Amino acid sequence: MRSVWTSVVLLALGWGQPVRSAEQMVPINRVSVTGIGESLGTLRLVETPEGLRIEPQLRGLPPGPNGFHLHEHPSCRPGPINGKVVAAGAAGGHWDPSGGMGTHPHGMVAGTHHPNGTPDPASRPQGDLPDLAASAQGIATQPVLAPQFRTVEAVRNHAVIIHQGLSGTRFACGVIAEPTRR
Repeated sequence: MRSVWTSVVLLALGWGQPVRSAEQMVPINRVSVTGIGESLGTLRLVETPEGLRIEPQLRGLPPGPNGFHLHEHPSCRPGPINGKVVAAGAAGGHWDPSGGMGTHPHGMVAGTHHPNGTPDPASRPQGDLPDLAASAQGIATQPVLAPQFRTVEAVRNHAVIIHQGLSGTRFACGVIAEPTRR
């Protein structure tokens, strides 16, 4: 049993406690209805004054723009959606921390559009992230900005999913987990 003094010292040093960080790495794996597959790389989440910057270092993605969202649950396992088992279904639907929009199925744009036809970001669920662009070789390294989030902490304990194309199936997934010191 630890003494009170030892516990105070460990707490002061932050050991055994959740780490609060201005950045975090998130491993991303391919997903299918049979489970979690090979690694496709990582996302680096970085807090900036403009919002959360997401820096992908990914390969093996479908070329072109791909849907990119935070989902409700921190899981990439297959699971049922509308009675059918789908890749990363255990992640649930798109996440909306504001509670105003609720979750919505992929491919449904919530809210209104600007006169030029583009979605109004203020009316979309907060968990919707900018599209993730992959080169013709399936490589994504272009950072995207999520100004609706100011901290890594705000997105922890959720899955981030990359969809095949803008309205396609769940292609890749990672869990933004709570890091701990050892």
